[in-house]
Amino acid sequence: MGTAQRDCPLPTQQIGVTIVNIATDKRSAIVDGAAVLFRRCGYQATTLADLSDATGMNKGSLFYFFPAKSDILFAIYLATFEALDSHVDAIPGGLRADENLRAHIHAMVSSTLSRPDHVAVYFQEHQWIERTLNAEQAAVIRSQEEFFTARLGSIVEDAVAGGIFRDVNVKLLVTQIQATVQSSYRWHLKDKGLAPSAIADAIADTFIHGVLTAKFQQPPPLTN
Repeated sequence: MGTAQRDCPLPTQQIGVTIVNIATDKRSAIVDGAAVLFRRCGYQATTLADLSDATGMNKGSLFYFFPAKSDILFAIYLATFEALDSHVDAIPGGLRADENLRAHIHAMVSSTLSRPDHVAVYFQEHQWIERTLNAEQAAVIRSQEEFFTARLGSIVEDAVAGGIFRDVNVKLLVTQIQATVQSSYRWHLKDKGLAPSAIADAIADTFIHGVLTAKFQQPPPLTN
């Protein structure tokens, strides 16, 4: 397929280099290049020929690392969770429940904005996971999602049990936090002036301050 006829330009046409030339790991180069291409053109519309053009690898090399295009999509999903796990693992232990939730929001935002193309593909294709991935791969992704959602829910439950948060609908609060963080990769691209930490604090302040009990509400600053 000639790239000049595509409505969706290949990544190398915009960044001016062949992706594999700036990566030491060819497998990672394929995954990163596919994330850019899937985000821009869509998973279904992207062909192996497109991936070959974008990464500078022939189809044989692509098949060597990934026997099917769906395996590349699965790798993008896994890379998304790996980024999240690395940020979550850096959270210190012993934090008060509300501080722990704030730290997790920071980890979510930082991981989202560190790999915006991967995250974009994740949510663009999310509703079709069971259709595009095989059963074993889909089960892995759903298990990862359930584990992290349960982790956030446990933190909120601890905050409620400790009298830090009001008696809230835990599932609803967690869902709202996740939805807000998940959308950050879209609008953050339009406002480069906001650092990930500032975005995380804004999201955390909105949700945490809204459910703190009176005992844990900060008093208003003194005025002259």
